[in-house]
This record gives sequence, C-alpha cells and structure tokens, in this order.
Amino acid sequence: MPDLSVTRAEYISASKIVRVVGTGGVNVTVKALLNPELQGESDQKVFDNYMSIPALDKQLKDNAVTFQLDLATGNTSPPFNLVVVASHGKGFRRSVPPTFMEGSD
Repeated sequence: MPDLSVTRAEYISASKIVRVVGTGGVNVTVKALLNPELQGESDQKVFDNYMSIPALDKQLKDNAVTFQLDLATGNTSPPFNLVVVASHGKGFRRSVPPTFMEGSD
C-alpha cells in the first residue's frame, strides 16, 4: 500500500498561502484542508466528508504520485492547522508555521 508523505509544509507570507508538497501514490487522491473545523474525526472520516467540512481553504489532487497544493490564508494570521488525508486512509496533521521539512522532527 502506498504511503502518504508530506515532504514540506510552509507558510509563504508574501503570497498569503500555505504550500504543501509530497507524494501519495498512483491512483491515490490527496485532500488538504487549512484550519478545518474538526471534532476528533479520523483521517478516513475527514477524507469521506471533505466537501462538508468548513475550512479556511481546501484542495485536492487525484492520482497524486506527487503533489503541490497552495492553500490560501487570506488575512488570517499564522499558525494554521493543516490536515492532509489520502484515499488509502493515511493522514498528516501539523501546525504551520514552523516550516515542516521531512526529517526535521
């Protein structure tokens, strides 16, 4: 089974975006939400209910062998809560900033 890997998540203040970069796998859909209103939902529930979950911004990419998603922050100030989920049930949740780069933990 493919793994969801977020290799970078960063706030770019000049562009007012949070950029998320990573890999998901062939035939894998990746969905990202910025500041979603969640009440303890599992990654699979977030994936299944993506369209109905209120969030500052959200984007998805089908067939996400690699992906780069730019989520608009508008005039909201950091930190932001980032949630990325994939169709194979894997998830990634982190506060941005600080900038996250794989291997930086």
